[in-house]
Amino acid sequence: SRIIFENVPLGEWHIEVRAPGYLMATSEAALMTRDAIAYAFVNLRLEHGPNTAAAASSKAGPPVMAPKARKELEQAGTALRANDLKKAQEHLDLLKKLTPGHPDVYYLQGLIYFQQQDNAAARTSLETAVNLYPGHASAQAALGATLYRLGDFSAAVAALDKSVEISPQNWQSHRALVMCHIRLRAYDKARAHAERAIETA
Repeated sequence: SRIIFENVPLGEWHIEVRAPGYLMATSEAALMTRDAIAYAFVNLRLEHGPNTAAAASSKAGPPVMAPKARKELEQAGTALRANDLKKAQEHLDLLKKLTPGHPDVYYLQGLIYFQQQDNAAARTSLETAVNLYPGHASAQAALGATLYRLGDFSAAVAALDKSVEISPQNWQSHRALVMCHIRLRAYDKARAHAERAIETA
C-alpha cells in the first residue's frame, strides 16, 4: 500500500503503522527544505511466531515535542539551511529552555558546530543525540559525516550503517559510505553503496 501525506511541516518525523493482526512497525522521515519529498518504507509482520515477543519490544520513538518547541526547531532549521548560524543558535537556545535534553536539541547543536568546522564539539553533541535516541537517522548520518572529517573512517561507517538501517532510502548516507569505504580500501562495499545511492537518489 502507498500513503501520501501533503503539507507536512519541516522537521524529523517518527512514523508508526498499526494494523489488526500485525506488529506495530516504525520508520523515520526528514523534511529539511520546503520542496523536499521524503520516502518512508515500512514492513509489517504478523503477530504470531517465535519472535513475536522480541519484535513487540522494538525501540520506542523519539520524545514528544510540544508545538511551541516544534516551531522553534523548525525556525532553527530554516536559519541553519540559510547558513544564518547566529539566528539558528538563538532559536536553538530558546528550544533548549522549552525542551532540555531532547535529542533534536543536541542534533541541531551538532549541525551548527559542524557548519562552524568545530568537529570535536559536533561529535560530542551528535553522540549525545544518538545515545538519547539511537533511531535518529539524521543524527546518525551527521555523526558519520563528522567522524569522516575527523579521519575516523571505521567509526564513520558504523554511524552511517545505522543511518541506512533506519532509513534505507537515504541516498546521502549511501554516498557518504562510498567515500568511507574508499578510504578503507573496501572497494566492493563502496561499489555496493554507490549502486544503492543511484537507486535511491
